[in-house]
Amino acid sequence: DLRNQLVAWLVLNGHDPSTFRSSILVDRNLMEFQKKFLQVDDRLAATWTTITTLIVEAQSVFGSIHALSPAEKNDALQLILALRNELPSIEQKLGWA
Repeated sequence: DLRNQLVAWLVLNGHDPSTFRSSILVDRNLMEFQKKFLQVDDRLAATWTTITTLIVEAQSVFGSIHALSPAEKNDALQLILALRNELPSIEQKLGWA
């Protein structure tokens, strides 16, 4: 959280965003794990990793301005987990498999 908040502040104050760009999608071991864990191919594994990374970063930076109850946070997490469980089916529907 602290890193995400610091990076957001630095970018807001004029620092080059590419300086802080994450290399998570370049990590072949992580992507192979994601593919096996999610049971999807490269494209969807990379897209899901990007989306979940953005969610975590957004929560770190902007979470304190949203008055979410524990129940609302739980609902959001349940929805994310339900989506994750449907990724192989979604991949098929999108024609990415």
